[in-house]
Amino acid sequence: MNRYSVAALLTTALLGTAMATPVFAATTPGNVPFCASSTSQKDFSDGTYANLLQKKGFDLETVQSFNGCVQVTYRDGSGHVSIAYYDPDSLQLLETTNVHSNLG
Repeated sequence: MNRYSVAALLTTALLGTAMATPVFAATTPGNVPFCASSTSQKDFSDGTYANLLQKKGFDLETVQSFNGCVQVTYRDGSGHVSIAYYDPDSLQLLETTNVHSNLG
């Protein structure tokens, strides 16, 4: 009976770990994340995401859906652009790409 309790405990622990795995299990070529969650039901136009994802010292230029993730374009005071990808459910930062140019 004790053997079954240990097996049940291990199974529960393994399932709990698997369920806590982030939804961005895959990346596309170039390290751009792919999120398994859907952003099709998300409203990016009302400013909620912009408020939640604003970073100090950066202007937030765009918030949009990309590969199921939330893609945010930031510009710093020197004009350097970076693109960040967030999980749409947790808003966890997945990847940041620095463009290193003064796009105007």
